[in-house]
Amino acid sequence: SNDGNDVRFGIDISVYIVQHMSRTTKAIDRYHSKPLLPIESLARYCCEVVVKPFIQAGGKVIIVFDGARHPLKGKEHEKRYGDPSAKKARLENLYSRTIPGSRLVDSDVLKEISIIKKELLPLRPDMIWLIMDALKKQFEEKVHFIGAPYEADHQLG
Repeated sequence: SNDGNDVRFGIDISVYIVQHMSRTTKAIDRYHSKPLLPIESLARYCCEVVVKPFIQAGGKVIIVFDGARHPLKGKEHEKRYGDPSAKKARLENLYSRTIPGSRLVDSDVLKEISIIKKELLPLRPDMIWLIMDALKKQFEEKVHFIGAPYEADHQLG
């Protein structure tokens, strides 16, 4: 929006988080690591690719994070993407059939592990803090944050 003095851009950052996470094998591996590892590539992507062009255009950026999944949307989400609990259980079962560091694992098992890991990427609180910290350090007062109660889209309206 433009109030005459100040150009502000609103960004539903969740879209870009999903985009980066689903396309970056190293980020997926770090997401599923034990212990959890920070996903620095996600913070860099949000700073350099998503936000920086808007800052360079002379604006301030309002970053909106999705909140909890709305109860009315839960069934539709499960219908589209499957039951995450079942996927987690399947992933644990597949892991139990592998030997860490071994090359003697069935390639179909590894392929299925890779597919499920890519599908199980819900946003974690540490990812939000990592992104917020990186954006604040790089852009200071030119970036503001909103945590939406449910979907970010409604906060941008």
